[in-house]
Amino acid sequence: MFDTTAANLLARLAKEYGNNNPDKAMDYANQCLTLSEHIGYKKGMGNAYNSFGWVNLSKGDYIPALDYSNKALKLFQELDNKKGMANAYNNTGEIYRAQGNYPEALKNHLMALKLREETNDKKEIAASYNNIGLIYWKQGNYTEALKNHFASLKLKQEIGYEYGIANSYNHIGEVYTNQGNYDGALNNYLEALKIFEKLANKRGIAKIMRINA
Repeated sequence: MFDTTAANLLARLAKEYGNNNPDKAMDYANQCLTLSEHIGYKKGMGNAYNSFGWVNLSKGDYIPALDYSNKALKLFQELDNKKGMANAYNNTGEIYRAQGNYPEALKNHLMALKLREETNDKKEIAASYNNIGLIYWKQGNYTEALKNHFASLKLKQEIGYEYGIANSYNHIGEVYTNQGNYDGALNNYLEALKIFEKLANKRGIAKIMRINA
């Protein structure tokens, strides 16, 4: 029990560092994999592979990223672990989106959304709606993009996820900009800016200021 708890903690640390410190994330993921393999803990192995996939994606190494995500998916399918499967599908969708393969990206994000709805994880469901909205935006399907971003925004408001709410306002503003609805765009950018300022999130503030420069 202690070993599985340690593996889960290492996996969580790898995930937490995945976006801002890839080297540290890889170190924790490697520790998680080594421990999980030693004790035969498939869930821990799958979590480690998901982290490897995400870090490689952030570095632009798409081939190993896809390989790790597929390994994670296979393990979680064996366990019938819907949360792990959803994360693997999400990672795969993000890899394909980064490559510009939007049909495959959409297919994987829709799979992630379906699984997350089954587990009723509102924060992750909101993330899936957000990612689907971004794909439709890239494809120029602004109606579907807005539909998904508003669905994401609603869930984030329900759970009080302020950073996510600000991101949704920003994405909605981007869609409105592409549609030529500049009043709608400005209103949403200002809502996003207000929250980013409240959170003292310098990256978010810079993003809004750059858009409206």
